[in-house]
Amino acid sequence: MHTIFDIACNFTNERFDKDLNDVISRSFDNNITKFGLICSQLKDVQRIIEIKDLYPNSMYFTLGVHPHNSSEINELSLQDLNDFIKKFNPNAVGETGLDFYRNLSTYEEQTFAFEEQIKIAIELNKPLFLHHARISWTICVFDFTYTLCPKQ
Repeated sequence: MHTIFDIACNFTNERFDKDLNDVISRSFDNNITKFGLICSQLKDVQRIIEIKDLYPNSMYFTLGVHPHNSSEINELSLQDLNDFIKKFNPNAVGETGLDFYRNLSTYEEQTFAFEEQIKIAIELNKPLFLHHARISWTICVFDFTYTLCPKQ
């Protein structure tokens, strides 16, 4: 029988506070055996690690800041993120990217947070877990590639 990998689990959301173990148990019962545990803000890091440690053979996890929470990114929080990634060794940096659909953080906050998380991922040789909504990837990729990797 085939098994399923759920790639985007937001298990740190308060809606799972009372029944997370039941949700995961029912998932196992339905052949969902691997989970991508997604970090959307730095306050979630400790809970991410707790969940990962409860299910070490089933959880893959990210550390990063979702575009909706980009307003929390500053020099201090970037250092915290860098330190967390070095300490906990996530499978990817993210969920990062751009979301111009709901605009819960400004364009400037989102592009700054995205670019800085790309830099951290490059520095620490980590893949990115990306989020996007209502953006032009051609322009975005060109702009960030040009900014981060100028031609020699």
